[in-house]
Amino acid sequence: VISLQDELLAEENRTIEKLVGSVQTTVQEELKSYATVVKKSCSASLAPAKIQAAMRKVSSEEDRSRNMIVYGLSEASEENTEEAVLEVLQHTDEKPRLVSCRRLGERRGEKGRPIMATFHTREMVRCVLAKSAKLRQVEGYSRVYLCPDRTFEQRLERKRLVGELCEKREKFPEKKFAIRRGGVSEVG
Repeated sequence: VISLQDELLAEENRTIEKLVGSVQTTVQEELKSYATVVKKSCSASLAPAKIQAAMRKVSSEEDRSRNMIVYGLSEASEENTEEAVLEVLQHTDEKPRLVSCRRLGERRGEKGRPIMATFHTREMVRCVLAKSAKLRQVEGYSRVYLCPDRTFEQRLERKRLVGELCEKREKFPEKKFAIRRGGVSEVG
């Protein structure tokens, strides 16, 4: 009886050793294939073209952060856009230093084209935009609007949000709404 038990235990040990060996082989093969997948996906995500595209996007955002667009200023044939922008900015109680100013787009009829003003720092743009609501009370500047330089996609999203804001204001005239953090929310 004892010899039979010893044989059974020996057989079970051999079976367990085979299973352990099989599991170890499978684990090693899976680790190799996982490492291969990670290596391939990392090299694809770190491709030079993707890195360059990311760098261009960051650079573009940095450049745009120093720009402000001025809408609603009439256009004269022989004008100094920098003087026109500085005149507007004096009503915001800010005296930022401008790097450059230029009209955007082609001239079409009597409608004035927007002006892109570039500042030395993005903080200057933020300060001016924060005080831009003061222009509504200044005679002759009630239809002049200052806004940050946005990409085409950002302008489309802003247009959608403004439309949603107008709808909510019409639907609920007793409430106040504003565009905050990428959405329309109730304020006050």
